[in-house]
Amino acid sequence: MAYNESHPLREYVRQRANHRCEYCMVLDEDSLDVTVFCEEHIIPKIKFEDNDPCRDHPDNLAWACPRCNGHKWQKVTAEDPATNELVSLFNPRTQKWTEHFSVSPSGHINGLSPVGRATVQALGLNFEERVKVRLRKYTIGSWPGF
Repeated sequence: MAYNESHPLREYVRQRANHRCEYCMVLDEDSLDVTVFCEEHIIPKIKFEDNDPCRDHPDNLAWACPRCNGHKWQKVTAEDPATNELVSLFNPRTQKWTEHFSVSPSGHINGLSPVGRATVQALGLNFEERVKVRLRKYTIGSWPGF
């Protein structure tokens, strides 16, 4: 899907993500949050000048559930719990989800790399309600293929 100025940015970001949070992979229709999903700034807006066109460019936006967006907030790095090293958080525009994460039959997301482990911990990807949603989807065979 190519972005063009005539397509509303929010809907473009949502469709590009297949209606899933690009961090925890929960479908926006399955969210238990009362607030809506949003286009999350991968590199936070605060890191840019107000008039910098890169700030709100589609390449800097990810579709995120309220929980992941709230936990990520202005973070771009976090500590890898296995090595205690500071690493970049997962970037859905430049990195492939399956290279950094896997989902267990229990519905938990496992970090496969320093980036994955740090992101799982920093964003709380295994929050109990998210795990229940993923487990239900996994059990009925509707977990997304990558």
